[in-house]
Amino acid sequence: MKMVAFLALLLSIWAIAVVAWMMLRYTPAGGDAQYVFLWDRWENRVCLVSIGNPSRVICDPRSLWVDGQQGDGPSARRP
Repeated sequence: MKMVAFLALLLSIWAIAVVAWMMLRYTPAGGDAQYVFLWDRWENRVCLVSIGNPSRVICDPRSLWVDGQQGDGPSARRP
């Protein structure tokens, strides 16, 4: 039981670190966020939605590490 509690705590800390990293990466120096977080209940995941262009949605955290994307970063389009 202690092992399950430890793994749950470790996963929670990892999730908080990922969200904090995403917030730091997608918040400009002025402090106004370019993106807001959106919880996708159907896919059970957190997505970033651009305030200026709501059709720009980033849901795959693996795409945040991909270099050489067209435009100004990785994006996905809503259907």
